[in-house]
Amino acid sequence: MFAGLNQLTDLHLDHNRIEDLPDRMFEDLPLLNELYLTFNYLERLTKDSFVGLAKLRKLALQNNRITSIDSESFKPLLKLKSLYLQSNKLMNLAPETFLSQTKLGSLDMSANRLTELPKDLFRETIVLETLLLSNNSLSQLHPDLFESVVNLIELQMENNQIASLDQTLFRNLRKLNILFLENNRLSHIFPGTFDPLQDLSLLHLSKNGLRMIEGGLFRNLPNLKYLFLEDNLISTLSGECLDGATQLQELYVRNNPIQSIDEEFLKTSELTQILLSQCGLETIPKNLFAKQRSVRKLSLGGNKLTELDPDTFRSLDRLRELDLSDNRLRNISTSLATLSSLDVLDLSGNRLRSLADNAFENMKFLKRLNLENNKLTEIPPAVIKLPKLKVLTLEKNNIRSTAVSDKMKLTDLYLAENEISILRLENFPSLEELYVEHNKLQSLSEDTFVNNMQLKTVDLSANRLSGPLERVFAVLRNLETLTLSDNPLGVITPATFEG
Repeated sequence: MFAGLNQLTDLHLDHNRIEDLPDRMFEDLPLLNELYLTFNYLERLTKDSFVGLAKLRKLALQNNRITSIDSESFKPLLKLKSLYLQSNKLMNLAPETFLSQTKLGSLDMSANRLTELPKDLFRETIVLETLLLSNNSLSQLHPDLFESVVNLIELQMENNQIASLDQTLFRNLRKLNILFLENNRLSHIFPGTFDPLQDLSLLHLSKNGLRMIEGGLFRNLPNLKYLFLEDNLISTLSGECLDGATQLQELYVRNNPIQSIDEEFLKTSELTQILLSQCGLETIPKNLFAKQRSVRKLSLGGNKLTELDPDTFRSLDRLRELDLSDNRLRNISTSLATLSSLDVLDLSGNRLRSLADNAFENMKFLKRLNLENNKLTEIPPAVIKLPKLKVLTLEKNNIRSTAVSDKMKLTDLYLAENEISILRLENFPSLEELYVEHNKLQSLSEDTFVNNMQLKTVDLSANRLSGPLERVFAVLRNLETLTLSDNPLGVITPATFEG
């Protein structure tokens, strides 16, 4: 079929409507290095589909309709290094399918319909480094399945139906660096299962239904840096949970029904990011973060916290981002005042009616503050003392006035859904973005924006402005977006948009 093209090294036949590969179709292409057959209508591969491709290194067959692969289909491909079979309709494979692929480094079989894998399927793929098996219907894995893939670095098995892991399954995967087991049915994992994985740096166990983390589960993972335990059923975090994970940097435990946390849970001192949001926490152990000098980001949003102990955050002197949104806080007093390195603070969705004047006393670097959806009746004087603050969100409160006692360097001010009837902006000379929609503004004067010449966006929609608003926007030479929708504007004159 390709007679005369025997010097061809790359062949792209992707995104066509090829339904079948005639036997020995490529036998006149002895130098072919890469073959792309993706996004076609192929349904099967025969033993003669790839005859003659002795030098082929890359074969892309993803996004077809392949249901059947002959056990000898890949036999001629002795030098194959990358094989892509994802997004097909494979339900099973013969044990001999990859018998000749001794040089295969990357294999993707994700997004198929595989229910099981023969224990000898990877027997000869001894140099395999990347194996992707995600988005199938695998329920069991034979203890010897990975016995020969001793060079494996990345193994993805998320979005399957795996209910258990044999304690010897990973015994030879000493080079494994990344392991994805997210969204399976692993309600329990025995300590020792991960012991051979001393090079593992990322472990994803979210969305499994895990009810507990036994002490010792991570005991032999000295290089583990990223641990995902989100969306499980874990109720207790004991002092032994993380034993062995001495280099852990990022810990994700979001959305678990945590009833108790031991003060010794966070023993490792290398953590830079901790997510404990949506866990139903009513209190935080006073010394939980006592050893966390390196944490940059901490999320405690979506819990049931009603108060904060002043000592809870005392050691977090490098913290840059703190999320306390959607809790039940009525008063933070000075419990956050020691967070001198904070850049971003989210207190939205709480029950704050006021803030102490020194609530943010030492936050010399805070740039973004979110106080949305609280019960504040004014712009808190405490925010005026934040010299670096650029973005302030106060939407969905009960604020009546925009007046503040001193100048601020804000660039973005969000005030939607409050009770504001008069707009006072003289102390916000650096404003670029202003959102005051859904308030009670009835009129604006020529002086309203006289000190806000940097404004680029102004949203005044859903107020009570009746017009004609003459010369109100005349000074806004940099204005790019003006929204006046849903107002009872009855009169517009040429002077309305003068300037």
